[in-house]
Amino acid sequence: MTRNVFIVLLVIAILAVTLAINIAERYTAPGLGRTLMVAGITAAIMFPAGWIGERLGFIKGKFEYGKRARDAAARIQAEQRAKAEQQQAGSGNDDTRGDAK
Repeated sequence: MTRNVFIVLLVIAILAVTLAINIAERYTAPGLGRTLMVAGITAAIMFPAGWIGERLGFIKGKFEYGKRARDAAARIQAEQRAKAEQQQAGSGNDDTRGDAK
């Protein structure tokens, strides 16, 4: 996810919570009921926003946790290193220090 997409989703989340609070205050008494209503309304707005962002390609990836996450991260890093090495070999640039000559 890029910085701009994060900012857009953050703004959507703030607006969703604000809307949810205004709706919940009208229909529920203070307490757990209001909290759950705010959470439900916010989720009903944020889930489709995230889903659309993923469908459009703005959000990529899959949530992994534990050992599987470490293995997936190591695999992704290895793939990125191999891709960078291929690009460097294909460009004919033998400068491995990374600074300009």
